[in-house]
Amino acid sequence: MHPGALHLIEHQYDGFHRFQRGIYRETFFLGTSPYALVWTFDPFTLCTQGICILRVPGSPDCGLDIVTDMLEKHREYVYTPVLLAYSICLGLNIFWEKHLHPGELSYVRDVERSTGYGPDSLGLRRHYDIDELTTWIQGVGSSLNSMANHLRHLRIVESLLEHIEGNPVCLDSLPPGTHRRVEEDTSQLIAGIPPLKNRIHATRDYIRYLEKRAERLSSTLFALLTHEDAAAGARLAESNTKIAAATKRDSSSMKTVAIMTMAFLPGTFFAALLAVPSFDWGPARERFWVYWALTIPTTVLVLIVWGLLINRHRIAGGLSVGKKSEQDSRSGSPMA
Repeated sequence: MHPGALHLIEHQYDGFHRFQRGIYRETFFLGTSPYALVWTFDPFTLCTQGICILRVPGSPDCGLDIVTDMLEKHREYVYTPVLLAYSICLGLNIFWEKHLHPGELSYVRDVERSTGYGPDSLGLRRHYDIDELTTWIQGVGSSLNSMANHLRHLRIVESLLEHIEGNPVCLDSLPPGTHRRVEEDTSQLIAGIPPLKNRIHATRDYIRYLEKRAERLSSTLFALLTHEDAAAGARLAESNTKIAAATKRDSSSMKTVAIMTMAFLPGTFFAALLAVPSFDWGPARERFWVYWALTIPTTVLVLIVWGLLINRHRIAGGLSVGKKSEQDSRSGSPMA
């Protein structure tokens, strides 16, 4: 095995890579999302040897079983060195079709139907749940990632098919008596490449159509999310306005209560004070004027003090402005 393949394995490279024969045997490397394959072909024994490294250990479905099935179905072409590469192309194509179809299309259709933006929509809705929109955006984003990954693996398969077509088997390096069998087996497999390419082209066109559809849907979902977020902000502002108005009404009510309390508290206080038994007023009411003489001035004084306290900043500002005007007038007058 060529040491360059070990470097690709160590750094988890993707794609198809070929290391030509020299000191080492001709080595082939294929890296995909679920696994990586490295193999060599011995022209003297017509034996293909390879190793497989799982990229996601423990993954229940990585597509290797499909490659194994393809090898089993084409076992009569075992003499050709391109059998493994051809089986990998078939396996990758089938594996990614199975994972993308119809899951991604059905999800995009469901979201389009739910939002009302699609050929089979249930009609536009007036309001959307923000959490639901966020979930849809995440799902559509995941679908777009799957489509991009599928397109990437289609390019890998195409590069492997181009290698099979563009690098004919060197019959001179094979054992005598095997040339005809190897040539026939190789021709049989190469004859199946054009239909496989047509299938890849059709799949690519479909994925690109679905990708555009998902991108448009993603933009629509973002617009709906922005609209719902703005509507939620407007509803919050309206609630805050109502709370402020209610608070203002409560403040006015408290102010009224405070004024009424200040107006009646002095009279209540003096009434209670003069009712103390220590004051011997007797049955006559000639001294009732004392109550009013104390209550009225005190009530007026309390209201004046309250007015000065709540307007102290305004009064202080007016005094400072007046003082400044007086100083300016003095500084502007001619000296005697």
